[in-house]
Parts: sequence; C-alpha cells; structure tokens
Amino acid sequence: MKEVNEYADRLLKRNKPKLPAGTARRPAGRPRSGSVLAGKKHTHWEAKKTYVNHKANRDRWIELMAKPWNKWKPTNDARTLAADALPPGITMQAGPIAAGADTVPVVFEAAGDATVSAGTFALIAKPADGKSVESRVAHAIDLVTGGNNQYYYRITADRLAVAVAEEAPFKIRLVEPKAPIAQGGAMNLKVVAERKPEFKGKISLALLFVPTGIGTAGSAEIKADESEGIVALSAQGDTAAKKWKITVTGSADTGKGLVWTSTQLADLEVVAPFVGGQISRAAVDQGDKTNVTVKLQQKTPFEGKAKIQLLGLPNKVTAAEREITKDDTEVKFEVQADKTSPVARHTSLFCQVTVLQNGEPIVQNFAQGGILRIDPVTVAKAEEKK
Repeated sequence: MKEVNEYADRLLKRNKPKLPAGTARRPAGRPRSGSVLAGKKHTHWEAKKTYVNHKANRDRWIELMAKPWNKWKPTNDARTLAADALPPGITMQAGPIAAGADTVPVVFEAAGDATVSAGTFALIAKPADGKSVESRVAHAIDLVTGGNNQYYYRITADRLAVAVAEEAPFKIRLVEPKAPIAQGGAMNLKVVAERKPEFKGKISLALLFVPTGIGTAGSAEIKADESEGIVALSAQGDTAAKKWKITVTGSADTGKGLVWTSTQLADLEVVAPFVGGQISRAAVDQGDKTNVTVKLQQKTPFEGKAKIQLLGLPNKVTAAEREITKDDTEVKFEVQADKTSPVARHTSLFCQVTVLQNGEPIVQNFAQGGILRIDPVTVAKAEEKK
C-alpha cells in the first residue's frame, strides 16, 4: 500500500489543480478509467474497471476499450497484453486481441499464499507478430467534477493499482461449453460455486464482457445454499462467426460488504447456422387438424439426426416434434387445434432445431414469422356446403 500512496502523491504534485471559483473537491474514490496506449498507428486502451484480488481467487478486471487519441490510431493488427511488476502471487489471464477488436476481458488471479499487499503496474500492448512497438498506460482520474458529470480537475496516471485482499468465502468456475452457439441460437452457460461452510448466501452472476451480437437474459444467480447457476445466452443472426474469450463475474454480500470475484477465461465459439427455411402458410378449423410444411435450406452439414420443433403456436394448438437429417429439403408437422383455440391470423410461428455436438445441444431458431390461420367451425362448414 505504501507504493500506491507514494505514487498517488507524485501524481498530485505534478498535476496541481487550478480550480474555478465555487467548485468543490470530490471525495477520493475509485479511479474511473485508464488506458494503455500503443504508439505508431496502434491503440489507446481505456480500462473501465479497477480491482482488488482476493487470495486464492480470481477477480474481474477490465473491459479495455480501444479509442483513437491524438496521434494514436485504432489498430487493425492482432496483439496481446502483458503486465509488468505485478505483486508476487498475482497472475494475469488475457487472450489474444483480434484485429479490429476494441474490447477484451482480462482476469487477474491471486494465489492462496499471496501476501496481502498493494502495488502498481503497467499494461503493455504487444503485436502478435513479435515486432517492437511503443506502448504506455494513460489512466484518467477525475478528482473534481461539476454539473452534467463534467470534470474540472483530472489527472492521468501512467500506472494502474492492484491489491491482494483476504480470501473470499466463495469461488466460481465456468464450465466451458463443448459445443458452439449458432447464429440465431441460444445456449446456457453453467457456473459452479465452491463455498466455505460459513457462506450460504446467493451469488449474482453476469458476463464481464458481452461479445457483439450476443445477448444475455439479464439477471442470473446461484441461489442461496446452492452450488450451480445458469447464464442464458442468445446469438443474433449476424453475430460474427469466431471464437471469443468470456468470463463470468460473481458478487455477493458476505456480511462485510459486497465481494466480487470471477471465473477463469473460457472460449465461446459462434458458428454459422445449420438450417434455414420458410414456413408455408396454413389454415385450420377450431377442433380440427392440418399439416404445416416447412421448406428447409441446408446451410452447414451435421451428423446424424437433429430434432426440430414448430414453436410460437397459438393457445391450445399443438404440434409433435420431428427429426431431420442434413439431406432433408422439407418437414411436415401435424398441427392439432382445440375447439377453443383463438380464431385469428397468427403470425408468430417459427422453427427450432437442436443438433448434438460432443454430447451437448446446439439450439438454433429460424423461419420466424410463419402464419397459421384458425377459422371458426361454422365458417368452415359453410364453405364446405358451397
């Protein structure tokens, strides 16, 4: 902690404020942002979080945002991140930064025997091809703010602070998926908690970094006294087909305030859809049945048989699950309507296909907007007489 305090004093001495009349100092608190600058047509990295590492645990760190700044320009080549002078017992996990990426999750982990301490370090951006490049940290700290969240006095640090705290009463681990998520599909991520006997509270879960085109269901948690939780994901149809690094954060009130920790980094792969298609329009009378035909467009070959469902059906209308192969060009569903099914033109039908890969399901939705018209029995009988 002495090193951190001394560094803060040096920053304040070389950035003496000239405050407008009537302004007030904001109480010292967490720095708001920081950055790593990589020179000569490279990158400005803005670190959006500061952090504390708990012993024998991981802690969330950052989303690093790439922004152009003065002569610094966004990078279009792949690179990696490294840290200098981390306190003993702390290690850093960071995957490669893809060309053109502006956000990357980084995880720091403190060993169980790490000494409770604090220090400063710099993040260094390195090109993946090993070439030498200038880089530095630019960590903006707003000390005095005014109306509309504007700052009057800001200093810029060239190092970031890190601390090792006492061990948290829980750890969380992400069960890395063995199968990818398909464009237009969904996936459930499983998170496992390891608790100390005295801690039984709930643990709130969230993705630290959400890849572009990936959606989450919002709040997720591991319930009190339970050991597993689910984070639900969905992928838009235009999500980039590639591998992303993700991590899940966990937070809980342990009786001594809110404690944050995280899982390890894991791979999330997005792949192209297996099947596309269109639902042919259909009509059915109340209390009767009909066939709904789905024209299939095979996009990515898959092994064996896949389950396919007709979903988005009106109230009290059912259709049995079917199976398809990579060679099928259409599938027919027998649709049964109840006598009380709502009479209307329903436009909410869609298909969901489930392909198994490495023993895990890959779920994909397609053919949204299918139409099923339900007619009253009296109308149908009148049309038959004509």
